[in-house]
Amino acid sequence: MDATSAEILAIKEAGLICKDNSKLASKNIVIASDSALACNWILAPQKTPLAFKAEIMEVWNLCKSFDWVVESIDRELNIKADSLAKNGIGRMVNLLWLDDEIS
Repeated sequence: MDATSAEILAIKEAGLICKDNSKLASKNIVIASDSALACNWILAPQKTPLAFKAEIMEVWNLCKSFDWVVESIDRELNIKADSLAKNGIGRMVNLLWLDDEIS
């Protein structure tokens, strides 16, 4: 799997986790990714290459199902997420890390 595919799957998984968590379903969720390509394709799926179209459309439809957005951030700002992703390879259970507490 290439890096872009992995990033798309990570974005999708984050969206699914948020959607399935009742405490998060009513929040405005921002999922940050250091893959500008993946973010741009999710925001404008018509520009997605055919090889990634099915995955991007799944994420795009998921975005429409509740209040969340995907935004691109600089790779240098994504150190925490990158570390969590590398540590999460092969995890059998989901890890949910939040910047702010949920009230």
